[in-house]
Amino acid sequence: MGRMDNVQEEALRAHNRLRSKHEAAPLTFSAECAKHAQKWADHLAKTDKFEHSENKDFGENIATGFGSGDYDLSVEQATENWYSEIRDYDFSKPGFKSGIGHFTQVVWKATKEMGIGKAKSKKGRIYIVANYKPAGNMMRDFAVNVIKGTGSLADIKSPPSAGNAKGNSEKKTGPLKCAGCTNEITKYYETKDGRCMCEDCYKKKEASKCAGCNDPVIGEIISAMESKWHAKCFVCTECKKPFDGPFIPKDGKPYCKKDYEKLFMGGKSKPEKCHGCKEKLETKWIEAMDKPWHPGCFKCAGCKKALEGESFFKKNDNPYCGDCVNK
Repeated sequence: MGRMDNVQEEALRAHNRLRSKHEAAPLTFSAECAKHAQKWADHLAKTDKFEHSENKDFGENIATGFGSGDYDLSVEQATENWYSEIRDYDFSKPGFKSGIGHFTQVVWKATKEMGIGKAKSKKGRIYIVANYKPAGNMMRDFAVNVIKGTGSLADIKSPPSAGNAKGNSEKKTGPLKCAGCTNEITKYYETKDGRCMCEDCYKKKEASKCAGCNDPVIGEIISAMESKWHAKCFVCTECKKPFDGPFIPKDGKPYCKKDYEKLFMGGKSKPEKCHGCKEKLETKWIEAMDKPWHPGCFKCAGCKKALEGESFFKKNDNPYCGDCVNK
């Protein structure tokens, strides 16, 4: 998606109207953000799973909704659903907590660009993904990026509809029965197949388990390393502090850069580039022949067979497998 269309324009209008209440400059359209957002929206619609991507290049808000007939969830409604978290944000104590991250990303002052994606699954569920750059919700920067201004819930044109922002779709409605215990409920959690459950039944039967504490995860969910986490549990395994930037996985556990280098690299700093492809190293690399490599770049110089975890021979400063070293 390389151009502005009506959906992108609607998203920008909705965001910029609300950002203006919080002394944040208008966002502009990013084709890069829109392309990535549409790709993830298409993936969600194909799998009918409501979860965040693991991209580290953009900020991200997601929303979903479903209904009968020609139901639609507009990007303006999604934006206002995200913004409605303002009710739980304490401007006198700026910082991150569960249930406010979508609002703070919408009004994050340092964010300059955005793009949005929208898709509909075969079951009729709408998925909306918004990507932002630079990403918001940096742990130490809330005070200067989330300004109280004149914004309030009164700035929402219409009440939240079927489908909420990130995590599980929590909504309030009239009396109905829980699909688990059959008790009447006024507040419910929506399952992936569209059933409604009370909080207790949802926790027991549907909610993912946090990889940190093993308790059910509802509300704000962080998806990382193929697992789900409470926001409060996704911290460095060593120092127990939230991540202020990228994390580095090791044996299924996340580490901050400083502790990873201290524990696993003898205090050495993370290398910048792969010796093989010369591209930037991100979260995973190997060291061989005293040089850093992407795992897929450490190959036999002859047959190009991957050598990670394999025996190899060094010849003319290049790695070779046993079959090629004497050719």
